[in-house]
Amino acid sequence: TFIEWYVSWRSKGIYKRYDSEIADEIQGIIDGLEGKVEQNKIIRSSAFFDLIMNYACTSFAAKETAPSNGRLLVGRNVDFGGAGSFDVPFITGYQPDNGYRFASFGVPVWNLSGVTSFNEKGLLLISHIAIVKDANLKARPIGELIRKIIQHCATIDEALVLIKNTPRMCGLNLILA
Repeated sequence: TFIEWYVSWRSKGIYKRYDSEIADEIQGIIDGLEGKVEQNKIIRSSAFFDLIMNYACTSFAAKETAPSNGRLLVGRNVDFGGAGSFDVPFITGYQPDNGYRFASFGVPVWNLSGVTSFNEKGLLLISHIAIVKDANLKARPIGELIRKIIQHCATIDEALVLIKNTPRMCGLNLILA
């Protein structure tokens, strides 16, 4: 199909741009599937949202200011295009060798990080891809940045430093709490 050709064309060389930690995980997924799924499809799926940009999700965050409560309320919906590709959301728990443990809500085609995640330090991340002028197809896939934030950052300030110092393939709107 045209979509498969387009994604294949846009993803040329993408595997080389991942850092070793992420590349090792992708290789582990490839090895674990024992040839049941074409290697290039797995690699492309890890940068799916950078490559397609066909979604219309929304999120919100509200904090009650009363001293007795002070709780944070967050919510999101997932409105992905993709002809059924996203009809099976899942929650995954991660216990990485390096960094913080985290849980992630995602979809099968995006295997590195979910669209909503939280880690053992209490950091919450909700991500939305955005169309921006400074996107760069030769930069890092957005899923890698999201994964690094939730796995290696304990605070919003740490996440902001990482975001500011990471060139990325596409725009990103985040809720960090």
